[in-house]
Amino acid sequence: DREVVLAAIRIDYQALHYASAELLNDREVVLAAVQNNGNALEYASAEMCNDREVVLAAVQNTGCALEYASTELRNDRAVVLAATERNRQEAVNETPSVLDYYTSCVVGDILSMASQKA
Repeated sequence: DREVVLAAIRIDYQALHYASAELLNDREVVLAAVQNNGNALEYASAEMCNDREVVLAAVQNTGCALEYASTELRNDRAVVLAATERNRQEAVNETPSVLDYYTSCVVGDILSMASQKA
């Protein structure tokens, strides 16, 4: 049931993992999930991972969600900048070990994008 899934993903984005294929391709459902936690993009359909608005919402929430975006959007300048900015904002308030994670995430994203362009 769509309403049940919407309620569940507002509490825990991972509930999207158990949604039907139809709901994994439902823009409103996926947007609600990625606005709760950008990593919900991992469970979305390929079509949603290639939807610029959905991916931007995901990376603006969780910069490292960039890894779940389509190849096309991982090469989109605005999407990459949004992800990088979000990672920077998250890192400012974190402990050094978390900062290391965010740094490796951003560097990994950049290296991944560069290797795909080659």
